Amino acid sequence: MNSFKKNLLKKRYNAERRFQWYGKIAIGLALSFLAVFMFQIFSKGYSAFQKNLDSNRSSL
Repeated sequence: MNSFKKNLLKKRYNAERRFQWYGKIAIGLALSFLAVFMFQIFSKGYSAFQKNLDSNRSSL
């Protein structure tokens, strides 16, 4: 294999590795946003859940 083909193959492998890293970073970023959003939903909903439990206990 001549050096031109080796150089092209090396560039393609580097581009593939870079593409895989971009994918991993995107998935990590999406999961972190999901974790933040879920935390916000549950932290705001927790107080409403507690109020609902307290109102149910007082009516018994």
